[in-house]
Amino acid sequence: MTDQPYVNALVAMLVPDAANPPDLAVLNGYIGPSTVDGCVRLYRSSAMNIWLDIPEVQIKGRSTIGPNSKSPGVEDIIWMRRVDAGRLRENTSANPDEPFGPPRGYPHGQLYPPRP
Repeated sequence: MTDQPYVNALVAMLVPDAANPPDLAVLNGYIGPSTVDGCVRLYRSSAMNIWLDIPEVQIKGRSTIGPNSKSPGVEDIIWMRRVDAGRLRENTSANPDEPFGPPRGYPHGQLYPPRP
């Protein structure tokens, strides 16, 4: 018999101090190499055309979603501080002529009115 209470592996990974639980954000997608030093790239869709470059030092934990973590279509999960996640900028490879790209004359990342 052990004196240690059961602790879920996720809690053990993300909550080092039960008196001060972290304020975390959960991001999911597909992890790959980044072109930015010290970062990993998280592709937000299986089309691989929307991504975040996340500094490795800001990642508090990572795991995979799904019954078979060896399958190429299984998503990854990244936990990071909510304040750091709020500073990330989403990147896209969308062509302005594609239906989901911004209208002509509006740069990526700028707010624009909805299409008619």
